[in-house]
Amino acid sequence: MEYIILSRKDGEESYPSSKKKRNRKFEKMRKEGEKLLDIVVRSIRYRNKSDYRKIGIISVIKVICEHYILSEDNEFILDDQKEENLLANKELLTYRYIIEDDELDIRLAKFEEWLEEIESITIKKKGYSTMRYFKKILHLEENIAEEENREEVKKFQKSITYQWWD
Repeated sequence: MEYIILSRKDGEESYPSSKKKRNRKFEKMRKEGEKLLDIVVRSIRYRNKSDYRKIGIISVIKVICEHYILSEDNEFILDDQKEENLLANKELLTYRYIIEDDELDIRLAKFEEWLEEIESITIKKKGYSTMRYFKKILHLEENIAEEENREEVKKFQKSITYQWWD
């Protein structure tokens, strides 16, 4: 169960640009939520090092909040199957954290702005595969420059339709 599959369609359809859809109220609510999650994570004590990075724990909490509900008695409903699916998430197990769709949208918008500023290039069209490749590249972090990761970068570049300006 990959997080991107929960909230995104698979295929070569156009990916909706979220750059214009974001507003200040959403950002404010997001920041407040991040502060609350930070408090929750800091309150968790470990005898040994955690299996997940701090951002991974926050990701799990967010996914639970987004996809699971409370019962009529305000009791948390999370059956064993749902818990197993969440904790068996490939992205969480591999990278020890999940890049959520909203965060992915924000980072791609920043990448688009940088591309326009530095290269005078606009991204004309991007597909859902673009987002999957972009997510993989973000997980590479400082290892992106290594030779074995070149193919991932090339796939990402080929998945985008560019608009060149003279």
